[in-house]
Amino acid sequence: MIKTNLLKIYRLKNFLVLGFAFIVIAGSIAIISIEYSTNKEILYSEVNKKLKAAALNAELVLGDNFFQKMTHKDGITPQEDMHNIQLLSQLAKNMDVDYIYVMIKKENKIYFTSSSAKEEEFNTPKMSHFFDAYDEATKLLLHVLDNNKLTYEVSTDQWGSFRSIFIPRVAKNGTKYILGADLHIGYIQKKLNVFIVEILLTKLVIIISLSILGFYFMKISKKELYEIRHIQEELDKEVTRKTAQLAKLNEELEMRVSKEIEKNREKEQQLLQQNRLAQMGEMLNMIAHQWRQPLSAINSANNTLIVKAKLGKLDEENIDKITSKISQFTQYLSETINDFRNFFKADKEKTNVTLNAVVEDSLKIIDTSLKNRNIELELQLDSTQTFFTYANELKQVVLNLIKNAEDALAQNNKQDPKITIITQQNKLIVQDNGGGIDEGIIERIFEPYFSTKQKDGTGLGLYMSKLIVEQHCNGKLYVKNNQRGAEFTIELGKNNA
Repeated sequence: MIKTNLLKIYRLKNFLVLGFAFIVIAGSIAIISIEYSTNKEILYSEVNKKLKAAALNAELVLGDNFFQKMTHKDGITPQEDMHNIQLLSQLAKNMDVDYIYVMIKKENKIYFTSSSAKEEEFNTPKMSHFFDAYDEATKLLLHVLDNNKLTYEVSTDQWGSFRSIFIPRVAKNGTKYILGADLHIGYIQKKLNVFIVEILLTKLVIIISLSILGFYFMKISKKELYEIRHIQEELDKEVTRKTAQLAKLNEELEMRVSKEIEKNREKEQQLLQQNRLAQMGEMLNMIAHQWRQPLSAINSANNTLIVKAKLGKLDEENIDKITSKISQFTQYLSETINDFRNFFKADKEKTNVTLNAVVEDSLKIIDTSLKNRNIELELQLDSTQTFFTYANELKQVVLNLIKNAEDALAQNNKQDPKITIITQQNKLIVQDNGGGIDEGIIERIFEPYFSTKQKDGTGLGLYMSKLIVEQHCNGKLYVKNNQRGAEFTIELGKNNA
């Protein structure tokens, strides 16, 4: 009887052990399936965040001016295009994605306006340039702007198979465009494979351990059970810690990109301030030229009053005549102060202005300096178009171009120096007969701190002038040599009107 009971107990124990093992194995398989699905969702969520951050950072790297100029096929120069490609390529490398790009849609076709490229693709047919057509665009991509929704897609083209993000955006001038970023499917699959291996190894170890322990569960002490639970908790904590580290790395990368962009903005503001200080120095010199003659006339009139008073020849007619002249010259000095004060007044809002008015207001300040240097001034003001822009900033650019022409003529000792200013619709042209700019350096004159002046040149005037015209006034500033000398052209965009 006792043996029978022992046999029943033994069989019950075996049955319980086998049942326990089956439950452990079945439960582990179910857990593996659930964890795989969960990790897959987490991975795709992280990939989506990575793609979105990469695509949106393209706007910060390229700047507002790029999105204002990209609507026309000739809106970006080849040099600007290559510079943009390099910026996006570095950003893609920093963000750990394969490609970052900007696209627009015209006549039901998709065109690249800028795209990153891998190092091995530079200067090859696989490198996309400004306004290259994307003939492999999917139906989903073609309708992103119509649907106006952030979209994810998995597709294959000549560059490979990718998970992509398409973000519809609208520029300040109303231009619709698409921000995009790609991550290779192989990257995602590799991550999933790593998850699968980690899960299988972890659960295999757990299954084997629990199966062995199950055969001896009757002998397991409370202390041993506690240690097993502790190991499992430590494993879970390690997974959580690794996930947090990955998220922190992504956040730090985004912060580094943002800090670099902010540093560039601060540097731009410093350069602008240096340029303003240099301009103020030149303005003080111009004020001295403007005031020299009227001050001399006032002094002469004052001496005449004194002499006539001493000689007893000062009658009411002479007093009126002389004081009238003094009042006239004083009024001239007051108007000069107003001209300079208005010139340096900061424009917080755009105003309507014509190119002719910009030229005329600038000449009020520098005209006397040109006359003192015997420089002939020819005006051909034929523009009647009105522009809605930052008028004072535009005047500073025009004054800088005229002042540079004046200095070049003086530096080259021209016998018959002449400056010609022309306005034609949306163009303002400043020409001189100083012999032009050396072709070896003409491509560099808009670089910061690069100057052709023999002395007193800061190298910031043309750099800041180009920055003002292209980023603040939505236009272009460029230079070429003509038969007589240098020719600078300001060309304002149509949407300034």
